Amino acid sequence: MEVKSRALPSESCTGVANDVPIESSATAAKLAQQSSENHHVKSRALPSESCTGVANDVPIESSATAAKLAQQSSENHMNSKNGRNLFRFSERFTKKTKQTKKSKLRNDSNITGQSSVGDALKGVKSTVDNESLSGDEMGIVVSDHIGRGGARYDSKLSIGTGDQQTRSDDMGSGGPKSESLSGNIESLDWNKLMVEIRKVCFKYDSKGFIDKLNMSVPKSAIYGLLGPSGCGKTTLLRLILGLIKPKSGTIQINGKPPGSSANNIPGIGVGFMPQELALFQEITLNEALKYFSRLYGMSDELTLSRIKFLVDFLDLPDADRLIGTMSGGQKRRVSLSLSLVHNPPLLILDEPTVGTDPVLRERIWEHLVVLSRKESTTIIITTHYIEEARRAHVISLMREGRLLVEHSPQYLLNHFCVQNLEEVFLKMCDRNRSAIMPQNYYNTRSIDSSDNLVSNEKPKDKEMTDKMIQKTSVTSTKRVLTQTYKNGIRLMRNKPLLLFETILPTICIIIFCLCIGTKPYNIQIAVYNGEYDNFTTNGSQVTTLSTTFLRQVNNKTINLKHYSSNESAYNAVRYSGDTYGAIVFDKNFTSALFNRFVNQFKATDEDIDSSTIQFFGDFTDMIITETLTKALIDAELSFMRETMNTYLLINQDPLIKKQFRLYDPLVKFMDPPVYGSIDPNFRDFMAPGIIISVIYFMAVGLTALTLVVERKEGLLERSLVAGLKMHEILASQVLLQFFIVVLQATLLMIFTFLVFEVPNQGNIVYIILIVLLQGLGGMCFGLVISSVCKDENSAIMASLGSFYSYFLISGVIWPLEGMPPWLKTISYFTPQTLSIISLRNVMLKGWTIVYQNYI
Repeated sequence: MEVKSRALPSESCTGVANDVPIESSATAAKLAQQSSENHHVKSRALPSESCTGVANDVPIESSATAAKLAQQSSENHMNSKNGRNLFRFSERFTKKTKQTKKSKLRNDSNITGQSSVGDALKGVKSTVDNESLSGDEMGIVVSDHIGRGGARYDSKLSIGTGDQQTRSDDMGSGGPKSESLSGNIESLDWNKLMVEIRKVCFKYDSKGFIDKLNMSVPKSAIYGLLGPSGCGKTTLLRLILGLIKPKSGTIQINGKPPGSSANNIPGIGVGFMPQELALFQEITLNEALKYFSRLYGMSDELTLSRIKFLVDFLDLPDADRLIGTMSGGQKRRVSLSLSLVHNPPLLILDEPTVGTDPVLRERIWEHLVVLSRKESTTIIITTHYIEEARRAHVISLMREGRLLVEHSPQYLLNHFCVQNLEEVFLKMCDRNRSAIMPQNYYNTRSIDSSDNLVSNEKPKDKEMTDKMIQKTSVTSTKRVLTQTYKNGIRLMRNKPLLLFETILPTICIIIFCLCIGTKPYNIQIAVYNGEYDNFTTNGSQVTTLSTTFLRQVNNKTINLKHYSSNESAYNAVRYSGDTYGAIVFDKNFTSALFNRFVNQFKATDEDIDSSTIQFFGDFTDMIITETLTKALIDAELSFMRETMNTYLLINQDPLIKKQFRLYDPLVKFMDPPVYGSIDPNFRDFMAPGIIISVIYFMAVGLTALTLVVERKEGLLERSLVAGLKMHEILASQVLLQFFIVVLQATLLMIFTFLVFEVPNQGNIVYIILIVLLQGLGGMCFGLVISSVCKDENSAIMASLGSFYSYFLISGVIWPLEGMPPWLKTISYFTPQTLSIISLRNVMLKGWTIVYQNYI
């Protein structure tokens, strides 16, 4: 067997072997010598300027005998890496040959002068068919001629006809094993662009991020947008989707800017898979697909057919299974299915393979190839796994907001004479190299009428989808109801949250009624009585007046503890802290008080001092102090009436009887008062403020985190791309949460007025109206917080900060009259102050909504 092999010029291709020896064992050499007269292989060197590592002209003559001999010689090398690669290559080639055997093949035994290795391989295939070789023999024939050297070249070898192509680098380069689309950039219709971007600039915080970027994506193409994290890929996609606006430049999709009704982007014209999973964990796969199909206006019949197709196409789990219970790989496929449910003409995927295992990554790319070929879907995919984009028609490399180059993967590999795209990216990062490269393929190609090589006919399934969607109009009301229904399902599935939101206001009002407003009782008071327990007058037993006074003290409010000395009673208040005050009577209290009454203006200072009851109090607790003060004053009035009545019965003095009313208080509080009770309850004062505060801040809590969480998980962005408007999202949240507020208000009214019997003098309808309006205001304020805050922590802090501020200055726990004038003016601008005043007037005064011409 005669074998000739020439070396590649060393300067033509960095990283490629300069010599390509053909290995053979001694036995194989002897056997090959016997058939060398009929079979020989000539291998020519590659031109240095091609830098592809693949011969442009490889004459090959072969027969079944040569294949068998080569097969015997290859057995000694099957344990090596090259051997295993050759075996896999032969198996794949055999499979493709059987699939295309019925195709018309050229029978050309002499393939000398063919212009490409691809044509040479077709000649080999024709020879093999004529020789009636088996699959294994056929694989070895190819291996003998091109396999041993091809594994070391990153070439543009392709086998098969039509759309089915296989890269030779699959045999050992470590690249993906599925079918490649690289090298087909010329087959795209560059006269019809799906996405066209010209001189687009975008800035974050006055800092340039995307600078004069040009980009062209033809229809039915897989366009790989590659680059490291943070280079601007996601920002560019958001510009295409119309989620953000460029500072300058133009973006057109199907010849129209994003947001135009002509291209329905955002809307049914695009399918978007964000970088995050962006899945509703509480609903099933079936419910999620139906939710998005309703947003797109798809009919029920079409929705069911698409669900069945996607479940089979993407190998999805059971459609009735909750998304939250699926594995990470299943969730990735579910996220992809949500972007495909309406069969969009444009599919945008933001790093769909990030965090996935190689098997799942391979399956996702297989799905994308099928979509591009069979569904005529234009696909823009971003990834920072640069090497996986070899199967794209076109790739563009981004760095620091700039597009370095836009071309086919194979062209870039050949141009830079490297074996992987990562090396291409590194070379493109060199400004000297990138300066001589054409940035955009669209600007350098020759536009020709024959450029349209891809069929413009849509698949029937896609045409049917577009027609049925166009016949169905999706009104804003329908989208709001669809969003509300989805949110309701999520809330019903989250039973702990639903229970918490429903009963928490009730728990708050129960705790308030049990702990707030009840008068303090059993207050410990120390007593020292310096008088004898009794004394005798004219042989009669008379009780001392000090004892009479103590009997008038309300024993439910005050618990008297007697001490043996003045000092011990005082120390019980000062040091032990067991009592809130000490009552001390002088030893001459009764006689001094008698002299004080009899002598009146002639009473001595000693009589006045001895008849005075001393109280040493702990006045640190205002509520207890006021309670003790009122209890002792009431005891004094009762003591005076009883003492005077006893004195009149003993002396029967008419003059004193006439002067008895002189000892009445100067101010008399009329009973009943105009409003309220003569004995007011602090709970009655606070109840309206507590009701308003609980409803308001529970409503704030219902919505404050809604948009924050959805934005963080990518759900908000996915909904906006599906065609929802922000006001529709807000309206759906208010509609659902208002139902929760109604339920909260109902339970609140029941426990407030029926269980704890908080007094109400007004119309219950007015009370419910005020409470519901306050809840609606709380939801709106929560949505404002959710829109402004970027994360959960800031939203929670904003909610808590506003709660304490409003609670303190809105008159819930203290009258507005106790505030400084300037702060009182500010309090009227808070959302609770006027509502609390209104509810308090309705409940305690019985006022209507309109009172004295004031609303």
